[in-house]
Amino acid sequence: MKLMLLTQRVLTISESLIVSFVTHLMASINGMRSTSYSLQKMGSVAALYHLTLQVYKDERFAVLSAVAHCFNPASIFFSTNYTESLYAFCVFQALVFLEERSLTKSTLLFMFASATRSNGIVNAGFPIYNLVIQFVIQNIVHGHLDVMQCKIQSIIQYSQQMCKAVVMTLAIILPFTVVNIIGYLQFCGDVHDMSAGDSDWCHGKVPILYSRIQSAHWGVGFLKYYKFRKIPNIILALPCIILTMYGVREYLFSIFSQSNSKKLQLASKDIFVYVVHVLFLCLFGILFMHVEVITRFIFSSSPFPCWVAASILMTDFKKSAVAYPCSFSTARAVWGILQPRSKLLCIYFATYVSIGTLLHVNFLPWT
Repeated sequence: MKLMLLTQRVLTISESLIVSFVTHLMASINGMRSTSYSLQKMGSVAALYHLTLQVYKDERFAVLSAVAHCFNPASIFFSTNYTESLYAFCVFQALVFLEERSLTKSTLLFMFASATRSNGIVNAGFPIYNLVIQFVIQNIVHGHLDVMQCKIQSIIQYSQQMCKAVVMTLAIILPFTVVNIIGYLQFCGDVHDMSAGDSDWCHGKVPILYSRIQSAHWGVGFLKYYKFRKIPNIILALPCIILTMYGVREYLFSIFSQSNSKKLQLASKDIFVYVVHVLFLCLFGILFMHVEVITRFIFSSSPFPCWVAASILMTDFKKSAVAYPCSFSTARAVWGILQPRSKLLCIYFATYVSIGTLLHVNFLPWT
């Protein structure tokens, strides 16, 4: 709560920021939780819209991406008592600020994200890429700065970028580190007493609380989830995995392709860091996690799957005079011009939203 209030004072006012933090406060009021989480989802949608507009400079594509996020297959988890909507807002808005080079605001929201969900520490890759790797590629590899000759200006600029990246990285992993330190002090007791707490964990080289709980109580580990009885859950996650990998493949192929005619919209800009980020999340989920949660894991952590969905739809929308569905009659007309690939995508989203809502509210397992 203190971190939220501090963030609220520091950040400038924006529509998505107001929605998210006001609704976070509303979550503490009895009887208003469902409204709160629904409005938090609106905050994440607004943040994704602004991020897409910032990256692609295309309002039409930004709207389609926001619509895809509104009706994403894990939508039910963005509207109930889960952290997905708040986490998605923090990540997307932090990326907006990072694209704008507002590093302080970006750092605070990345910190808030890692305080909300442990996988937020993976977001440290964004400042490292934007501040260091991209700087090296643009200025050193292309010969704009001559570090090899030890020019003072070159060294100073590179050192500044490196220091900024280190500070942001340390700040992002700080909440995760604090939680682990508190857990260690609370459950391990006297570190010199070998009988205190869980000896295997307390006396390990790097005692990570979350990993220990997942391994001991949830059976999470490398390929541990793959059992015959888990096949239905694995199938449940396949569409999200396929959608993500399809987008990754299309982007990577576009890098080496000489023709622009068949490129998806998502490949029209340099989003390499976003591709690496989502690819890591997807592979990590496949190898180490309960596979069925990949859908909400990826849709709440990365804008990439919504960009892929919007790109697929955009390909067909370019063939019509309709910018995007804005009424029932318009939607019917658009459905008529969609190719089978786009129709399958819409059916996937609609089916998972409908079935997921029915199952989840009746306490039945879903993604």
